[in-house]
Amino acid sequence: MKSISGTKNARSIYLGGVLALFGSAIASRGEEPRLPGSSQPPDTTQYQRPALPMDMAVARTKATFVVPFIAVAALGGTLNWAKAQQLPVPEVKPCHEQSVDGKMKGSMLSRKDANHTGDFEITVDARCQQGKPSVSNLEINAVNLTDTAVKGKIFAQELSQLTSLGKAVTPTVFLSGPCKSTIPGDALGCRLWIMFVDSGPFNGSNNPNPDLVSFIVVDESGHRLAYGTGTVTLGDVYIRDNE
Repeated sequence: MKSISGTKNARSIYLGGVLALFGSAIASRGEEPRLPGSSQPPDTTQYQRPALPMDMAVARTKATFVVPFIAVAALGGTLNWAKAQQLPVPEVKPCHEQSVDGKMKGSMLSRKDANHTGDFEITVDARCQQGKPSVSNLEINAVNLTDTAVKGKIFAQELSQLTSLGKAVTPTVFLSGPCKSTIPGDALGCRLWIMFVDSGPFNGSNNPNPDLVSFIVVDESGHRLAYGTGTVTLGDVYIRDNE
């Protein structure tokens, strides 16, 4: 029994010495040899041994856990997007049996100074019949807004566009066409674009859902003559489908 135990101890000591020598050899490969008396600092680059079969097995195990996680996360994102409710796109209607009329006053505090009240006035009476837009009265008075380049009122006698969108609750209309100024030569080649949003009857200055108006006027060179976007503070705009 003693001889067998002594043999096992000798083998353990021998294997331990071999492993120590092998580890020392691996460590020495990570450092370049230096000449005696050299001032060059040692290369401390970490040595990476070749991959062993055990390393490959560990890598496959990690991939087994990671790939399903990525797949589940991706599918979860896809399912969430699929469940998300898509916003409806308003139907844009070309010129049809429709009318827009009203007289209103809007306000823009950002366009107010000592010489301008920051208010604008708009009157409109336009309609579309048998696919053709027409206008009886369309006038924009923006002289009380700062940064307005015209001195007269802008008006239009014909329309080239009357387009609408939105449901009957808040209909929206876009008008465009050539225009003129009440002062001759004030707006050569004038052209206007204007949007009306009918939010319902006017309920006073504290109306929670006021009508909206937005417009821009340019000359023949594309230079801006007048512009504005604001809520209606007095008056009303009416948009009606006559179909």
